[in-house]
Amino acid sequence: MPPPRKYQLVAALCAVMVGSLKETLLADLREVPCFEMQFDENTDLNNDFPLHWQLIAYVRFPDKERTKVVDQVCFIFLLADLS
Repeated sequence: MPPPRKYQLVAALCAVMVGSLKETLLADLREVPCFEMQFDENTDLNNDFPLHWQLIAYVRFPDKERTKVVDQVCFIFLLADLS
């Protein structure tokens, strides 16, 4: 059984936003000499949808002028029905 329509709409909107944020972050990372990444995964069971996975990426890098450190938190939501 496919996920409800509201989940399909939210997933489509997230995909558009993630694409834009991903390109911006990748462009910034291409211009710096180094960066640091850390990943965390979370699994949540709820009543509306059988399984909800969430991947969180923490990214840290110097700004273009190398005067401060930029911290970014990226959420990547993965929805899956494993029933």
